[in-house]
Amino acid sequence: MELGNVYLNRQGDRNFDLDKFGRAQNGRTEKRNKLEIYNDILQALYSQMRVNGKRNPSLARTASYVNMPYTRFKQTVILLSSLGLCHTDKEGVYVTEKGVEFLKEYQSFNDYLKKIGLL
Repeated sequence: MELGNVYLNRQGDRNFDLDKFGRAQNGRTEKRNKLEIYNDILQALYSQMRVNGKRNPSLARTASYVNMPYTRFKQTVILLSSLGLCHTDKEGVYVTEKGVEFLKEYQSFNDYLKKIGLL
């Protein structure tokens, strides 16, 4: 049974449409694994870099966009920086070539999983 963007299954439980970060219309989120979190952060930083040029993206806004507490977000950015996926300096946080390669490979892997029906 369909009610707008809310669907009721046979038990009467509500299922909500999810956006690309797993956020439901009702504000609840599905639990993400580490790779999904890394992808979400890098994707948000990369898209802000492309929109703003080389200007510093607001880390607080990015943390909110990827639906993470700021302290955990900052720790994850430091980890991604140590892995070489992004670079931090006085001017801000930037996605490196290795980070862009991660985004491409992650997307192609997800497309493959969807193609064979595992996602």
